[in-house]
Amino acid sequence: GRVELNRIAKIARRKGGKVYVTGFARRNGIDSDAWLLRLSQRRAENVSRYLADRGVTSWIWWSGVGAATSYIGAPTDRRVDIRWAK
Repeated sequence: GRVELNRIAKIARRKGGKVYVTGFARRNGIDSDAWLLRLSQRRAENVSRYLADRGVTSWIWWSGVGAATSYIGAPTDRRVDIRWAK
C-alpha cells in the first residue's frame, strides 16, 4: 500500500542507487496474455511514477511480465515487486 511505498521512497531518496519495479498480473482464465502483459506494465509504471512523485531521483527501471503462472492464479499474483541496488 501507500504506507509501504512512502517508506520505500524515503529509503531510496536517502540511499540513491537504482530502483527496479516489476509488475505482475493474475491469470484469470478470461483475459488474454496481451491484456495481462499491459496490465502488469501499467502497474509497474504507476508505482514508478508514485516513487518519482515522492522525490526518488534514483534511476527507476520498470517492466511488466504479465501473468507469472500458466494456471489461474491467486490474488497474491497481482503485485509489484520493488528491488533496490547500489
